[in-house]
Amino acid sequence: MKYVITFILAFVLSMNAQTNISRVSVDFGIIRNYQYNFGNEKLYAFYPEVKIGGQFFANYSEWEFYTSYWSDGISKAFNVRDAATYSYSSVVVGSKLYLYPSKILEEFSLPIYLISGISYHNLNEKYVGGSDYIGDHRNDNSFQLLTFDIGVGIYFDIYYKFRLRIDTNVFIPFKDVDRLYNYGRNGNLKLGFDYFY
Repeated sequence: MKYVITFILAFVLSMNAQTNISRVSVDFGIIRNYQYNFGNEKLYAFYPEVKIGGQFFANYSEWEFYTSYWSDGISKAFNVRDAATYSYSSVVVGSKLYLYPSKILEEFSLPIYLISGISYHNLNEKYVGGSDYIGDHRNDNSFQLLTFDIGVGIYFDIYYKFRLRIDTNVFIPFKDVDRLYNYGRNGNLKLGFDYFY
């Protein structure tokens, strides 16, 4: 994780004078957890983000550095035969770039933005109950994911220094994780608030 943070900070500090730190943001939403579908009533978990960011070279692009923590809150084994139940939680640290097409093309009037980024996920897996058909299960453990992040959103300027956003992001691991449902791919849907200073 220290290498990811070092890379992100070096990247941000190496930007030219047109790049700045000019906003703080908070997002609230849901994330698809790493549970399989059958027998599970908690497919989504609460997902908050706290971030700092600003302009990236030009007024049509922005950067941000963010962190988050989520937990699926599962404490009882699913009523599924020959399957173990695990609970997952994760600390997420990442960086994103935003591109605003309407600020590049005058004829493009939709207030949408495109998102790309990279993030580090420190995942904790906790055994809750159950086992496979021969009685085996994994013990509690933790592991890391490095993901490429893509997304799209819509924004609304609601006051001089405030902006409201709705966006969705997909996390795609650089390397698939066989122990996780959907190989570690998941996504979120969020409502965000930006303050510019």
